[in-house]
Amino acid sequence: MDLLDKFAQVEIRADARMTEADRAFCQKHQEAYQSALAFFRQLLALWQDTEQQQRYILSGPGHPDNAWSQYLTLRKFPDLDAVQIGVHLIELHRRFIRAVVSYFNTTYHLTIDADMVEDELAPALNEDGERDVSANLSTLVLRYENMVELILSRFGGRSFSEQAPYEMVMKCHRAAWKESDHTHKFVRKKSVITFLSDACGFGYSCAHGCDHWTFRYGIKDVLKGLAHFETGTFDEYPDDLGYLIPDDMVIRYDVWEFENCEKLERIKLFKNGRMDIRFTTEAYACQFVADYLGTVY
Repeated sequence: MDLLDKFAQVEIRADARMTEADRAFCQKHQEAYQSALAFFRQLLALWQDTEQQQRYILSGPGHPDNAWSQYLTLRKFPDLDAVQIGVHLIELHRRFIRAVVSYFNTTYHLTIDADMVEDELAPALNEDGERDVSANLSTLVLRYENMVELILSRFGGRSFSEQAPYEMVMKCHRAAWKESDHTHKFVRKKSVITFLSDACGFGYSCAHGCDHWTFRYGIKDVLKGLAHFETGTFDEYPDDLGYLIPDDMVIRYDVWEFENCEKLERIKLFKNGRMDIRFTTEAYACQFVADYLGTVY
């Protein structure tokens, strides 16, 4: 099988795992990206030709070294030159990758790393933060099909819609188990799951002028798991659970009741770092452990 056949198969596999809405978004951005690439490549070629002409015309006795630039320098954009156009050309690849990755992250509630995609498909940043404007980039054209295939290759056979629940469960599992010795941080007794320590903190906030609670490593992932367990969706937080999750919220109370929930009943915080999660039935508590926290490391 030659290289073209392999790329053709990649496109078929990628398209087969996408919805019509996914495909429409990617195709529109593919078209816009390639249109911008063509324009700025033409602009760069014209600028370089014109700069060469200006250097030739305004050279020799009576002309300072920078005389050639007086007719090319834009008064409101003095930094615009061939180098900046070249840098922008390289940036277009990054913007295209970010647009596609952001779409899938937002649409499917994922945490795809755009830097990973960039490192695989486009040149990495130099140490000084500038991009390497090299010869091989002059003809580079990224394809969304290759991005999708690369992303899916990291999902272990799961689709975009299947990956979000998997990522959520993995985050809950990491929050519930100690990586050092593979022991659990929680216990279940009947309908209550207790995180024994380091789940929360209590102290005075100078910024807000009051005592308040904070959640420690990974616990907000557990709270998001509770919301998903209750609603079956990623966009809905029942009762006051949505108040506990945002990073900018000031949590002043230690007990949170969920009167309108079917599965979740109450969360109680303790000053020693303990957190109790009470469910409406023991069966729901067992199910949350089995489906989100895990019974083994």
